[in-house]
Amino acid sequence: MSENILQLSEVSLLRSTIFNIFAFRMDNYHNQYTLGEVLQQLIDKFRLRNRMNSESLQAAWPEIAGALVARHTKSVQLDGPVLYIEVDEPALRNELLYMQSDIISAVNKRLHNDVVEKIVIR
Repeated sequence: MSENILQLSEVSLLRSTIFNIFAFRMDNYHNQYTLGEVLQQLIDKFRLRNRMNSESLQAAWPEIAGALVARHTKSVQLDGPVLYIEVDEPALRNELLYMQSDIISAVNKRLHNDVVEKIVIR
């Protein structure tokens, strides 16, 4: 089964968590939360933020890095604050090493958060 699809147990847990959050909010009506705030709580509770950032980064990589770099990129993986980039050209690897701070800035800007602190280029 694809890792992008929630398993049945995760769906059941998600459903009960959403119910509990909304039930709590209804009991404490003076504490009003937006749907966005509730979704952020769910994302944090299920530790989905890194996975979401990684998916967003992979989708946006050609736009962030440019077409040439994207064509020669084998993989882009985000593991916590570390961005792993694997390229198929040694010369491109050296160029990317010089551009590390620019890449970190571009990725963090795209993800709207200071997610990447370090880059490892292979």
